[in-house]
Amino acid sequence: MSPSAVRKGLRELARASDPAVVGHGRGQPWTLNPEDADAVVARLSPRAAQSKAAPRTVELTTDHPSPGDVSEALATSAPRSAGSLDRAAVPDRAGLYAWWSEPTVFADIIHRPSGPTTNRGLELVYIGIARSLRERIDNHLGRHTGRSTLRRVLGAWMAGSRGWDTEVRAGRRQHVPESEALLTEWMGRTLALTWTLHERPAAVERDVIASMGPPLNFAHNRGHPNWQQVAERRQQWNEGST
Repeated sequence: MSPSAVRKGLRELARASDPAVVGHGRGQPWTLNPEDADAVVARLSPRAAQSKAAPRTVELTTDHPSPGDVSEALATSAPRSAGSLDRAAVPDRAGLYAWWSEPTVFADIIHRPSGPTTNRGLELVYIGIARSLRERIDNHLGRHTGRSTLRRVLGAWMAGSRGWDTEVRAGRRQHVPESEALLTEWMGRTLALTWTLHERPAAVERDVIASMGPPLNFAHNRGHPNWQQVAERRQQWNEGST
């Protein structure tokens, strides 16, 4: 690719809040670590360059879309970087949301025989439901593991390798404040989000999880090949032995 094409591609990725270029703004140098550089190269390949869709979130027109429609919406909306997410852009309404990451982030996860669900080169990590998408995502990106199933499973899966420490507070295991901050920073730098509206998200949650196969979900996900590992690491987390 020509230098001008690379510069144009980088600008498009920045406007799309692509996780690989988060933190690079106007007038700032484009300094990427090796993993982000590889991700950018993949995004700017001729095949990827054919898709220039701006970030979008599919908000289905019916109040009660089918599980298939929900799965398609979550998997085709442009993922938004958790670290640069505009809180006002997240609807204060009921719905489902999906978290995504680069393929190398959770290298030890076991995927389904058909492989992971992907979206623009990112792999599905976790799916959740919410009465208020804005409030629930705030909880996940806050600093209180006790309010977030996602933060607990990330701690159970990664605390040992990241050095995140835990303690028992309010009757349940949580990260210590310093590790809460490290986890929040890591999520913002590493994960991306899609979501869609649904007036009764619990009614389709099981079918959406079965269809999309998020590897870090525990509930409604016993048939996933990664479920046993999640169960074991959750137990270790609760025992404080991660």
